[in-house]
Amino acid sequence: MKIRKRYLIIASIVTILSIVAFSVLFFHEGYDDKILSKLGLKSPEIKRNWTIVSWNSCLKQLNYDSDVAFFGDSITQGGDFRTYFPDTKIINLGCSGDDIVGMTQRVSMLKNTSPEKVFIMVGINSLTNMNSTICLEAYSTLLTSVKKAVPKAEIYVQSVLPISEKKEKTLFCSNATIKKFNKEIKKLSEENKMTYIDLYSVFAQNEQMNPNLSTDGLHLNSNGYEVWKDAITDYIN
Repeated sequence: MKIRKRYLIIASIVTILSIVAFSVLFFHEGYDDKILSKLGLKSPEIKRNWTIVSWNSCLKQLNYDSDVAFFGDSITQGGDFRTYFPDTKIINLGCSGDDIVGMTQRVSMLKNTSPEKVFIMVGINSLTNMNSTICLEAYSTLLTSVKKAVPKAEIYVQSVLPISEKKEKTLFCSNATIKKFNKEIKKLSEENKMTYIDLYSVFAQNEQMNPNLSTDGLHLNSNGYEVWKDAITDYIN
């Protein structure tokens, strides 16, 4: 009887410690905010990012006058667009892990590089963490901000790319959701008199990311970037 009682006490302590550890991790990593955002119960908070402030300061002092700016997340960051278009002054403003809200925070980077054309691609990081309705509202704000920052630039809105079946499960975001979101940002593009480029169809194979074009079902390999380059060449020139 004493042994059983001791066992129950130990089990209770272990359970309590596990709950405490889980709670600390859950709230520290912001999973509570992600769940609320995914359910549409909380809008994303815009916090001052000093890295962006510093990066923007460097760009301003650099006084770089670009022909084309690529503005996006890690998928954009991975593209060596200057090699693809050597006769064009290109600046890559892709930032790994960025989302729609984050890019809205750094729209001033576009203003400081004076591009004649801007190619936007963003969405997958937001769709995995936020409700699609909130994402769409944020995207609308982003486009308005870009238009205000570079009013004379031609703006190209590129669709969110498909992801693999495995990524659908790990990111909690389906390709059906991505397709629906793409339809909505196409409407936003038209309302803002911007050019929408459907890259989803270019990269999709059986409604999934073509495995021959990706390293992990989300990010692109060299073949993927070649396909992207071919898809936008007419818009660059």
